[in-house]
Amino acid sequence: SSDLGRFPTLREIGRFPTLREMERRHVSDALRLATGNKAEAARLLGVSRMTLYRMLKELEGGAASE
Repeated sequence: SSDLGRFPTLREIGRFPTLREMERRHVSDALRLATGNKAEAARLLGVSRMTLYRMLKELEGGAASE
C-alpha cells in the first residue's frame, strides 16, 4: 500500500514523534501530494525512485515492530 497511514498528533500520542515516525509521515505526504505517483513522490523527496521503494519496504516492514 502506498498510503502509510495517518500520523497521530503530538496530543494524541503524548510524546515527541520518533525520526522513523516523521519519515513515515513525510513519505506518506509526498505520495499523497503526488497522487500515488512514486516517481513524482521520489522527486519531491529528493531521492531516487529505487531509494523510495527501499524506504517504503523498510517503513511498511517496520510498522509492526514499533
